[in-house]
Amino acid sequence: MKRLLEDIAVSLLVLTRIPIDGLLKDLETVEIHRGQWAYPLVGIFIGFFIFLTIQTLEAVGVPQNAAIIIGLSIGIFITGALHEDGLADFFDSLGGKDFESRQKILKDSNVGVFGVLALTSSFLLRYALISKLDTDFAMLIGLLASYALGRYSILIVFNQSEVSKKSGLTKELRKLNLRTLILCGLFSIVWVIPAGVSATIMVVILGLALVYFLTKVVVPNNKGISGDLLGLSVQLFELLTLSIICVAFSS
Repeated sequence: MKRLLEDIAVSLLVLTRIPIDGLLKDLETVEIHRGQWAYPLVGIFIGFFIFLTIQTLEAVGVPQNAAIIIGLSIGIFITGALHEDGLADFFDSLGGKDFESRQKILKDSNVGVFGVLALTSSFLLRYALISKLDTDFAMLIGLLASYALGRYSILIVFNQSEVSKKSGLTKELRKLNLRTLILCGLFSIVWVIPAGVSATIMVVILGLALVYFLTKVVVPNNKGISGDLLGLSVQLFELLTLSIICVAFSS
């Protein structure tokens, strides 16, 4: 149980900015790859916290539109905009003429026009989809499923990719065995089931297609997986899942 809690603490340390340092004895010797199995669990926590924030704000009289925007903003604050940074960097890098110029853009801390447009589009699309989930139950399912599958995508995309020589902390991750990968996938996809069988099947099919695109096109084009590409994966999976669930509950 102690190791289990430590693994979850490591996953929170990697994916969020929640101060859980006290749960780990020696922070300097923490192995980053520990707790990878708990990434979808962290996604569930973030999704539920955003849902709880929206519901609380609505209960005190805040309009739903404003509550959703605040909830999503708090969610970004919790994660330290980790995945949003990857999304912005990737789209900025599309302006590079070759591999070296793209890598230079990826390392640049400034956000360019492409990055700003990508971030704005992602946030607005997420807001539009969540606002169309008419019931509290639909909103809860949408948030839990999208954030769980977004974090699960880190595991499956990493497992199917070679690590970039210029990647940072990504080098510290480890490829999971097939059993762990399947169990994490089942835990993540189960949250889509309340949206219906058709929605679940679509998430699986389109999710696998997205994994194929990322691992066979995007990753090779960047000569290996990196933190920015994993952030891109999280964002795309969240939007894909939210879109399918929104359609399922609207029909």
